[in-house]
Amino acid sequence: MSSLYSEKHTQATSATAGSSDQEKDNGQNIIDCLTLLHSLVPTFHSSLRSRVVGILPSVLSALKSQYAVIRHCSAHCFATICDVFTESAVRVVVENVIPLLNDATVVRHRQGAIELISSEYPRRSDQVRATDQRNSDIVQLLDSKVLPYLIFLIVPVLGRMSDPDDSLRFIATNTFALLVKMVPLEVRFTYDTRMYICIDSS
Repeated sequence: MSSLYSEKHTQATSATAGSSDQEKDNGQNIIDCLTLLHSLVPTFHSSLRSRVVGILPSVLSALKSQYAVIRHCSAHCFATICDVFTESAVRVVVENVIPLLNDATVVRHRQGAIELISSEYPRRSDQVRATDQRNSDIVQLLDSKVLPYLIFLIVPVLGRMSDPDDSLRFIATNTFALLVKMVPLEVRFTYDTRMYICIDSS
């Protein structure tokens, strides 16, 4: 299993770092790698945290894909990593994914970011298998564990409610509605985690 993952990760990293043609040719390798990682991460020991966080840039590259199915698999994988290694992975979301929501030049970057964060990703039959109904986003998968990070999510998601892209605007509106409902619960949590992110990023 370890050698299989290493092979798939190498192929996926090469594909996501290349051109759109390479991404098209190696799309199945990317999907296989992301699916394998999604399945294995919950079984990883905490000592592997640094190695898992180290491959997040490759998962982030897939999140920017022009193909919706690759973005969805990446969001699914990324959210699972956030659920298992919450503090380290969500920090990557705050520093690298949320800024994509403000990328006015490339719509697929904004789509990938909101699909990861969203509470309701539209699973059309041409994008994802109809049998895959599992939560693939941070808000639903992390549940209460996302509360300390609400302050980083609400305003960027609010900004996407006026996005020129109809589907993106729809997802942002539904996500914002859920985030607002969670705000009263947020006050019960300490600010240690968010302060760690803010201080270390400054």
